[in-house]
Amino acid sequence: MDAIELDGFLNLHYLSNLSIGEGSKSIFFTLKKANLEEDNYDSFLYVYEDGKAFPFLEEAYGGLYVLEDKGNILYLAKGEKDETTAKFIRVNNGKKKEAFTLPFIPSLIRPVKKGTYLLATQIDLNDPHAYKDTPEKKEKKKALAKQEEDYIVLTESPFYFNGQGYIDRKRTALFLYQEKGNVLTPIHIGSQRIAAYDFTEKGVYFFADKGKAKETQFHDLYYFDFAKGKAEKILATEINVYSCLVWGNKLLIWGSVFEDYGVNENPRFFTFDPKTKKILPFFANDDGCGSSVGSDIHLGGGRVIKEDRGDLYYLTTERNKSVIRRLDPYGRVETVVDKEGGIIDFDIRDSEIYLLADYGMKATELYRREKDKIAKLTTINDKALKGRYVAKPAKINFNSCGYDIDGFILAPKDYDAKKKYPAILDIHGGPKTVYGEVYYHEMQVWASLGYFVIFCNPFGGDGRGDRFADLRGKYGSIDYNNIIDFVDAVLAKYPAIDRNKLGVTGGSYGGFMTNWIVTHTRRFKAAATQRSISNWLSMAGTSDIGYLFAEDQCGGKLLEDDGAEILWEHSPLKYGKNLKTPLLVIHSDCDYRCPLEQGYQIYSCAVENGTDAKMVIFKGENHDLSRSGKPSHRKRRLEEITSWFEKYLKKKGK
Repeated sequence: MDAIELDGFLNLHYLSNLSIGEGSKSIFFTLKKANLEEDNYDSFLYVYEDGKAFPFLEEAYGGLYVLEDKGNILYLAKGEKDETTAKFIRVNNGKKKEAFTLPFIPSLIRPVKKGTYLLATQIDLNDPHAYKDTPEKKEKKKALAKQEEDYIVLTESPFYFNGQGYIDRKRTALFLYQEKGNVLTPIHIGSQRIAAYDFTEKGVYFFADKGKAKETQFHDLYYFDFAKGKAEKILATEINVYSCLVWGNKLLIWGSVFEDYGVNENPRFFTFDPKTKKILPFFANDDGCGSSVGSDIHLGGGRVIKEDRGDLYYLTTERNKSVIRRLDPYGRVETVVDKEGGIIDFDIRDSEIYLLADYGMKATELYRREKDKIAKLTTINDKALKGRYVAKPAKINFNSCGYDIDGFILAPKDYDAKKKYPAILDIHGGPKTVYGEVYYHEMQVWASLGYFVIFCNPFGGDGRGDRFADLRGKYGSIDYNNIIDFVDAVLAKYPAIDRNKLGVTGGSYGGFMTNWIVTHTRRFKAAATQRSISNWLSMAGTSDIGYLFAEDQCGGKLLEDDGAEILWEHSPLKYGKNLKTPLLVIHSDCDYRCPLEQGYQIYSCAVENGTDAKMVIFKGENHDLSRSGKPSHRKRRLEEITSWFEKYLKKKGK
């Protein structure tokens, strides 16, 4: 079989945004693929009908579409980069006709009733009604903005957000748009940060924070009555709301209260009764919200919860896989999709479930649940992997620190048990995510190049409840021991691995752990740390989530007497004098989750120690470089990491 090529991800198609059409005869989804000339990704609207998947539109589109009644499709036309308006096209019986144009680019459009839509977009509180500007006024503002382009003014926290840039005084605004008469009605334009929303034909429920300069954790409930034309605050809550959904005559709320497990606590279900105006606990499950099974072949996501025939279906993670559970109005829960792999999106209509998923070590395809089995419907990505060596994960379960831990091993291409091979330990991010039995491109590249690739799900990960995920105050202890015990278990089971040629890499939390490993042991001959954490002290004040996450996870508040000492105790940089492992540092200059200074610090530490070190900074990229970065940048990243390991793990001698 042929090897997986390093740039093979460019031939894959990324599926998301799934919707079941009228009568379940047509299944729509977005297909993204690399545009090498423009060094980005184009979105295409696809449909599955009569056993075949094909483009619904010949041209690329703007990534938003709506299924309307009588089989009509409304979609956002692909626009220019500097465009400030959104043109929507309607397809009726195969004929395209321009429907309407909005004075902003929406992030969401949902039909409330025929000809009426709920919209979400981002506005600037410094100029909240800019959408009303005439073309002449827009040009004047452009000239004024040019005078300010050398300055950044911050008044709030968080002041930037990964993938969004600076968000100071930026807010999500909700609008109601009526096609007849071209009427755009603001539902909410204010200082409150909106967290979740849903609607009926009579009005819109939405949750928002207090609207203060520092973002607050808990959200208040508001209601916009279409007849009254205004929003009113219904009540304050002590719930951090992830999602809400109108469910019969009540509102279902999915959110966390942070009572026992901090900011990583799994959400609980609550219901709000409009008659009593009370929120009551409904179902105290121990499931996370959505799928956390990681991969580097996803672009775009999908829904995490959907109502069908009075029951709720929600996506969550169980151990090392994505599952879908059904929750009925009586609080009874049942798993209805249970298969090893990862689910990107799902939709359900009349109990029929369709999925976009990664199953059987294949790239994402469309599937349908048929009674007790999952049927594969498309072969969109099969051609890219046909005839190539895709290593199948061998699972290993072992005990470490009193916990049973799951690990996986990919054997190298043309594996011969009589030979010796180098190995790469890959550590996931999060830490509240998991590795599963899914296609991970970078791992398959290394396996094709003759490496064992090993990875596990240590303490602190998702899919096993709050207690297992509770890593607060334990970073670099149980998790580190789990990972080292995993390496020992693999070496004992696979004598063909050369224990003198071990490499380690990981991103985000995996980057933190890579930094921790190279400052606590010298058993690895090379390391590649990506988008990492090296210093919790500076992380607390510079990360978009640092003001909450660093203090919560390490157990020390920056401004308290012993806070700095606690944060420093968990920082790899504190132990930097031990760093002797050749270190490659991969970081992006627009990474606001683990800011660039984190990479600078661990790199400078390695240089100070006289350790062989190299740092590669990707301009214009953010924390998601390995998943959604420019095609050329993703290729260069993987080339840098691969060549680093080739240099140190395949050279002769110890």
